[in-house]
Amino acid sequence: MSRKAGQIVARGCRTWLLRVFLGRDRDTGTRRYRNRTVHGSVRDAQTCLNQMLQERDLNRFSPSSTITL
Repeated sequence: MSRKAGQIVARGCRTWLLRVFLGRDRDTGTRRYRNRTVHGSVRDAQTCLNQMLQERDLNRFSPSSTITL
């Protein structure tokens, strides 16, 4: 059985938190996630999660960079 790549977490009445695992940071080893809040039904949240997983599989999520001045 494979691990879940995304999660739907209830945050209130018809409010959902979507989390997609992006892998581990190469430098620090910490886990990286993409989070998004969706207002609507569970079906809306599942549709949005599927889109996020598809974007992750196509490498459309750009990694965040830190800039020091």
